[in-house]
Amino acid sequence: MLNSPLLILEIQNYANSLIICDKLSKAADLKLEHQQTSLGGRLVTLVFSGTTSDCKYARDIAAGTYEGTKLLKVCETIDRPSEQLLNYFETGDFNYE
Repeated sequence: MLNSPLLILEIQNYANSLIICDKLSKAADLKLEHQQTSLGGRLVTLVFSGTTSDCKYARDIAAGTYEGTKLLKVCETIDRPSEQLLNYFETGDFNYE
């Protein structure tokens, strides 16, 4: 994941997170790096890594899949994530030394 572009999705309901993970993994060469559920599984954050083009392609697929609904809360790519952010996904802590 080091210096790899990221795709960050936040979606309602655990079942929707499984569906979008399946769809995106078939459409682009992505690796699921981090998954976090909140509110008893009603809100799920997914972080994928891959090439810039794969992340942007997957972002467009996710946005199109949930267009017209309120299920997809966040759908963003980060082309050059900071070391501090990468450390958070690996350790769960923003502090690194």
